[in-house]
Amino acid sequence: MLVATYALSNQLEEHPEQGLKHTISAAAIGIVFMVFATYGADILRRGWVRYVGCALLLADIIAIVTAGDQKNATAGTLIYVCGLFFVAACSRSDTSGASLALCFVALGVALSFIYEFRYLTACSAVFLVAFMGAKILRRRWFWLVGVIGSAGAILTVTWFFLTFDNRGFAWELGQAISSVSGHRANSGRDELWPYLVYAIQERPWFGLGAGTLPRDLFSTNLSAHSYYLQVYLQLGALGVGLVICLLLSVWQLLSKAESSVGKFGAALFLMFVVHNATEVLMLQNNVVLAVAAWSCIGLAIASDQVAQTSQPNRTVTACLSEAGAERGAVHPPDNRLVGHRESGWS
Repeated sequence: MLVATYALSNQLEEHPEQGLKHTISAAAIGIVFMVFATYGADILRRGWVRYVGCALLLADIIAIVTAGDQKNATAGTLIYVCGLFFVAACSRSDTSGASLALCFVALGVALSFIYEFRYLTACSAVFLVAFMGAKILRRRWFWLVGVIGSAGAILTVTWFFLTFDNRGFAWELGQAISSVSGHRANSGRDELWPYLVYAIQERPWFGLGAGTLPRDLFSTNLSAHSYYLQVYLQLGALGVGLVICLLLSVWQLLSKAESSVGKFGAALFLMFVVHNATEVLMLQNNVVLAVAAWSCIGLAIASDQVAQTSQPNRTVTACLSEAGAERGAVHPPDNRLVGHRESGWS
């Protein structure tokens, strides 16, 4: 539905080239996700695929590091490309996945310091909290906490930058953050986002068109630096509603995860959702990052479904094995029974 809405909105634009790019990007990333969510576990079983995949991921990591892109783009892409290694390792491990989760968090924090991308530390913290929640909470509570927590984080970040220049609580909080971290809390979003919200008021329900970017409204080369605001700009409240439906449908699958790889994927998904509060990553702009992230999520879904369906089979197999061993065992004779039989025959 989201891709169809992009395509329809694109047909109504005066300059549809950029809208066509966004439509194709969303469709391609969606196809990658569905392929991994359906066949990811089967693909991972093939040994040659694992070896080729590792080689391609290593080449991809080298290319990302040496490309000279912006620091936040490089760090963000690296964490999700490396996430494929972690999801694959977690799917083939019989452990709880806690050690892999801690290593993933450590990688995220390290990348945030290396590339001076502080928000990645916050996203890594979201991953850690979500993974712990997946381990501790019941599935229904985990679903609810995940929805409320991620929505609350996105709304808090949006409120912070929209009200920063009002010299109110957000500004005071920003000053406190700056004094502790030594870096300014505002990043230009405090200037960009109020203009975008004002521009969207012209067509709040259906947006300004699938190809609309901030550069079409005023002099800038930046994206909206928030996927949700960019969708709101392009497709209005209708587009945001479709995105929410998409995310909830994926979350419905991941929140039920029973295996360690499924819980790892659930935590990664929430991290990705919150990450998009300050970047345009989900279905636009950085396609390499988006493909890696959705591949991780799809592979986690497929691997968890395989683990859940194979668990009853392992239980039945174990029971049958025990029953077979019981039938085939040689029991020592009962001496009392032998004695009675001997006395009867004599």
